[in-house]
Amino acid sequence: MRALLCAAALLALSACSSTKVAPVVIALYVAEGVMTYEGPIRRGSFARLEVVAAAQPVHTLRISSSGGSVTEAISMARWVHARGIDVEVYGPCFSSCANYIFPAGKDKRIVGSGILGWHGSFEHRVYQHRQGETLLGKEELAQFEAVAAQERAFYDDLGLNGYLPWFGKIAPYRVRNMYFLSQEDMEYFGLTSLHVRADYLKSDLARWNALEKNTLVLLKVDRAVTNASDPLWAEPRRTPVGSGL
Repeated sequence: MRALLCAAALLALSACSSTKVAPVVIALYVAEGVMTYEGPIRRGSFARLEVVAAAQPVHTLRISSSGGSVTEAISMARWVHARGIDVEVYGPCFSSCANYIFPAGKDKRIVGSGILGWHGSFEHRVYQHRQGETLLGKEELAQFEAVAAQERAFYDDLGLNGYLPWFGKIAPYRVRNMYFLSQEDMEYFGLTSLHVRADYLKSDLARWNALEKNTLVLLKVDRAVTNASDPLWAEPRRTPVGSGL
């Protein structure tokens, strides 16, 4: 069955390639209700996920991804949340994976060598423009604002504070690249139903920081500072468990 599902994924990829979508090398299959997704998130990823998921019911998404397309990840995340699917991170879950897919899970588990990594969002890029830090052209700003609006709607639907993926990039933290948080600090931004491995805060960061110093760091939230610096701060609105978007 797993081989058939892998074949279905390859067929979906072939269909995507006919529309000039760059091929994506990932593992994508379902076994006993558990979908495994390993690899980047690119254009066509959500369509492939839907094809593979159609073969049998899915109750858990196991994922290891460096991230990728924001709009594809949001589509995947909405699909996960609407169906009440659990998300289990067993490797890196960086960027769009951490921003959208992990928070969308009904139960959210970090197991094995799983680790999250945040390093900004489109809302962050728009904020930088408004602060005069990184100026965008008129057309580019309009595009960024459109995606930022999708992010805000997504976080509002989940009852999360959208400051989560980018607060660490501005003063006083100014993390150079990516950061991860304790369970307590993740819950502070509205993430619920978390099951985090006991040694999470002692994660070996060497494998992630081998190519560049301070690629991934543990960040401790100063609540008073973070509340004051958030331009749209509000205590997270809790979404009833099992509710759809």
